[in-house]
Amino acid sequence: MLTHGLVIGTLLLLSVLSFRLEALTAGGAALMFLMGTGIELAAGWRGLLLIFLFFATSSAASRWKKEEKAFLASILDKTDRRDWLQVLANGGPPLLFCIGYGSAGHLAFLYAYIAAVAAANADTWASEWGVLSKGTPRLLLSFRPVPKGTSGGATLAGTMAGLGGAALIGLSAFLLWYPVLSPQGAALAALLGFSGMLLDSLFGEVVQEKNRCRICGEETERKDHCGEKTVRVRGIPHFTNDVVNLLSVSAAGLLALLVKMLPG
Repeated sequence: MLTHGLVIGTLLLLSVLSFRLEALTAGGAALMFLMGTGIELAAGWRGLLLIFLFFATSSAASRWKKEEKAFLASILDKTDRRDWLQVLANGGPPLLFCIGYGSAGHLAFLYAYIAAVAAANADTWASEWGVLSKGTPRLLLSFRPVPKGTSGGATLAGTMAGLGGAALIGLSAFLLWYPVLSPQGAALAALLGFSGMLLDSLFGEVVQEKNRCRICGEETERKDHCGEKTVRVRGIPHFTNDVVNLLSVSAAGLLALLVKMLPG
């Protein structure tokens, strides 16, 4: 009981610090605490530590060379200070897989949890490091060059960073749950997390809502630009980056769940 109380107390402190350091909005910090508590109850401190590793490294990547990323403010709908929707999109699916693991005790849900966290970490690392790359981003399907910051655009550096982000989660999970997890199983979860990052790029290219500014003509995720409402030019209405993240993180976890549930 003391250990559990200490973990929850530490989580509360980290949530408050995340708000004070402007890594999260007030809503994002509150949801982080609630979801983190759920993960700790379902999967213990190991599960909480794994998703905190994602949050810590992703926040650090977002703040790295922040000045060089200032141009993204006119393209992206969100800032590097994550709100409750971003926390939900990246942490909601892992929480559900954790609850499944805590309730059913089936290792397939643990693999799903790891893969989902790996997907979230891979996507964030790819976005944050890729935009600093000197290479030109290209869409995965058409291979068409796009401006930096365009959802669906990928660079070699960003892709390698995403692979590293997924690998970090896989390796950490192996160390945390050894010997329950085998090296092959942890590697599989990391690989499926990386595939979730690739799905995120595809969803960003094909279905994410893209708008254009009526004044300057710039393509953006924002609903308003240059003081005027933007016009949707492609994608599905209301399919924001948060929805894309939710779908890709969920897909990575569900793929892991399916693979581990299959006989043989």
